[in-house]
Amino acid sequence: MATFFEEDLAPHGYAKHLILKSHIEAWLAIFTQSNYNHLVYIDGFAGAGRYGDGPGKPGSPLVFLSSWKKHRLYKNFPETLVILIEKDDENREKLTAAVEEYQQEERLKIKIFGGDFTSLLEKELDERQLHRQPILAFLDPFGYTQIPMTIIRRLMSYGKTDILINFMTHGLRRGIGISVRNAGLKEKINALFGDTDDRVQKAFLELKHENSRDVTRRLKFLTGSYESALKKKGGANYTIYFAMKGPKNDLIYHLFFATRHLKGQIVMKNSMYRARCSNDEELSFSDRDYFRFEHTNLAVKARKEIWLEAAAKKLKEKYAGQRVSVEEVEHYIWAETIFPFRKSIVTRAEPHRIVNEDGTPCKRKGSAPAGSMITFRSI
Repeated sequence: MATFFEEDLAPHGYAKHLILKSHIEAWLAIFTQSNYNHLVYIDGFAGAGRYGDGPGKPGSPLVFLSSWKKHRLYKNFPETLVILIEKDDENREKLTAAVEEYQQEERLKIKIFGGDFTSLLEKELDERQLHRQPILAFLDPFGYTQIPMTIIRRLMSYGKTDILINFMTHGLRRGIGISVRNAGLKEKINALFGDTDDRVQKAFLELKHENSRDVTRRLKFLTGSYESALKKKGGANYTIYFAMKGPKNDLIYHLFFATRHLKGQIVMKNSMYRARCSNDEELSFSDRDYFRFEHTNLAVKARKEIWLEAAAKKLKEKYAGQRVSVEEVEHYIWAETIFPFRKSIVTRAEPHRIVNEDGTPCKRKGSAPAGSMITFRSI
């Protein structure tokens, strides 16, 4: 098996860090080359910095710091503020030791805080002038009630913000049942979705009453509700989510990504496809399938054919009988589907005609250069 998964952390945990690491590396490159003077990384639930005893496997703070130090553009990086929040005293002490070697870097400003995530981050955001500075936030809580939508909206208000969130779908499903008898929990779940009226919880329980065995439908409702909340109440323009599954292919949680700029969506979607381990129209990683197939990225040639065809089908349905620009097609795939854009998707959609911007036929059959117009067949 790939060495990336040879340690003691569950494979889906490494997949999560693979996605994070891939996005960090691209994020650093993009904003360094865009000539920003400052970058900001926030780890809201930083943990001890490492998993296990002794050297251990790097946790998310070290994934960021190591990626920063080893990056090919390292010498060009602007000053980078790293905000690490960890409530547990013992973990915070270990975290301080784990990041000590990086404290020597003049362009790294590492700040470690202990206490409640929301109140601490609100205080830091109040005290620091972060407007128009690129922010990457990784929010990986130990429960499902610790990230109110208000803090997402606050972070998004700064403009160039990317947020990767662990949405504890499985735990939330159980928690909604408990919240019927727990007013405090009900209020926290409302805050998670940016609500005050128990709307999501009531609808979820109604679905359960209609068919108690249809867990899949209720889980899709939760993910759809959270995605909608991120856009309508959190201020995100683009979102995508990735399912993490255990050794029995059982859902554990979803990684949600939210951003206001399309470039962030493109980078994250490519990162998620590197860790993708599914053979259907879902972005997911499964411990079961990893051990079954014995490598990290199961989107090998045969499986790539499957998602390319699925993406082409989406195009056919979306633009049947219409004439649209290749730029609109590309934006649709990146922004509104789970697929990354590849030019071969257009070819597989079997369009009726592709012409250049001046109306002349494209020289190469099936090609769709910038500015070209595509006419799709009617269904």
